[in-house]
Amino acid sequence: MAFAFKHLQNSSPLKDFSITKLQSEIAKMMKLDLSTEDDDKKRAASRNPLEIGGGKLIITSRSVDVCKRIGCQMNLKVATLSMTESWELFVETLGHSGDLPKEIEEIAKKMTEKCDGLPLEIINMAASMRGVNDVFEWRERCPI
Repeated sequence: MAFAFKHLQNSSPLKDFSITKLQSEIAKMMKLDLSTEDDDKKRAASRNPLEIGGGKLIITSRSVDVCKRIGCQMNLKVATLSMTESWELFVETLGHSGDLPKEIEEIAKKMTEKCDGLPLEIINMAASMRGVNDVFEWRERCPI
């Protein structure tokens, strides 16, 4: 149980990860002000988001260490999809009617491989390419 959100927020991993930065981003989305507190643990305990309207924050990570560092209350290991299942999910999410052009299909399969069988990653990647028919744009997103 973590934080209340009215909108789904999708975020890529932070390159310069810091708990303070993560807490500030979450607080900003929840319209909370944590600027007066410098200590990470005190910042985390300063507000009970469940009192603000309920809800949960689900954080996905490939690293258990990340979950430990940010103090997740519950960790669930999600099984990854096989390459066949990953490809089927990618194509379904892409929503392309008919066969993909051969060159785009090769790039799309590489994209699918890079998602390492993680359903959320596959869905996000495919959705971001939905409606893109230009092979150059596909190459730009995933150089082979």
